[in-house]
Amino acid sequence: MKLSELKRMGIQAALFDMDGVLLDSLGIWRRVAGDFMRDRGAEITPDIIRAIRNMSFLQSAEYFVRMLGLTETPQMVIDEWNERALRAYANEVRLMPGTGDYVRALHKMGVKLAVVTASEASMAEAGLKRNGILELFDAIVAETDIGLTKETPDIFLHTASALGADPGACVVYEDSVYAARSAKAAGMRVCLLCAEGDAGAEADVCIPGFAGLCERT
Repeated sequence: MKLSELKRMGIQAALFDMDGVLLDSLGIWRRVAGDFMRDRGAEITPDIIRAIRNMSFLQSAEYFVRMLGLTETPQMVIDEWNERALRAYANEVRLMPGTGDYVRALHKMGVKLAVVTASEASMAEAGLKRNGILELFDAIVAETDIGLTKETPDIFLHTASALGADPGACVVYEDSVYAARSAKAAGMRVCLLCAEGDAGAEADVCIPGFAGLCERT
């Protein structure tokens, strides 16, 4: 959403998904998944990537356990993925195009900022610190830390409360339909990163990315 629109709506807080929204990290997770499968004698395929695209982190782990017939629990799979990924967040990951300028502009406007992620908080901290924007965020809310997931509105309501913001004065930036649906159910404005025109009922607006939004305000 353009900054001028957010001002007009009286937005108090902006809640950002991390992977694929703030950070260009989806390639890291594809690499982690590929290495994980190769270690077990299998290969990642486009069909598998499509199958997990809109799954939560836990659902993805459960999917791999079933598909590969693993003896590990889903949590053991998640722990292994996290260990593999953390180094990349600290040393490789970059911001999505235009994100840095957009986040800095929101901060300058006095909008409270939060990350709401299915990944570990340590990854968010490492990736945002590497790219020089960690200090702009008022909260990092990780599913594993609070026992809530983006499959329900509760995690978004929890984050709004932590920021001292009314849910109706929050905007959520997501790239997953299921999470966008939950944020909408929480009474928040929802901006879905997707192909133009694909927002549907799950979001108020669809954007391809943040590049240029500051200049068009």
